Amino acid sequence: AEEDAALVWPFLDRMAAAAADGGGSGDDEACWRNITRTAAELVTPGVGRLLPLVLASRQYGAKLQMVRQLAEQFHPQQTAACCFVSVDGLVASTGEQLEGLLAAGAGGGAGAGAVDPALYSSTSESEQLFPFDHLYGSGDGRVAVMYGSPGLPCFGPLHARLKAAAAGGGLAYAFRPLLQPQCE
Repeated sequence: AEEDAALVWPFLDRMAAAAADGGGSGDDEACWRNITRTAAELVTPGVGRLLPLVLASRQYGAKLQMVRQLAEQFHPQQTAACCFVSVDGLVASTGEQLEGLLAAGAGGGAGAGAVDPALYSSTSESEQLFPFDHLYGSGDGRVAVMYGSPGLPCFGPLHARLKAAAAGGGLAYAFRPLLQPQCE
């Protein structure tokens, strides 16, 4: 993202596809090689050689710590989830739940009226966007904020559905990288 903010979405797309093809499975070392190889394919060779060092130091960076704090503050019930999405004050952690939230809001309602809120984790308010968010789609309609780590099995289905919904209009998809200790 620091090299070129436009590279975030191709990187996330490739990581989602790799996880769907079984590339997200394996040991930590294989996962790390997959992440650095995928990122290196998108940048110049000189930058690609530096990526392992830069990425290793970033996992302790201020932005990731801030995202972790936001997740813990606004979504304390989700601290055990590796990936989750907040839409209209409701939280989905599976593709099926996300489909329900997105479909409910597509009819023009606030989202909660067409779904059973008991099936979803609830927050007191909809997500606020911040300047550091990676944003895809229009910011004029609803906002969906995904917390998760690219390469995890839970990431791909949520990312694909959010990106498709944002491309269709009326939804802004914000990605916040969240590295949960139990998901590393």
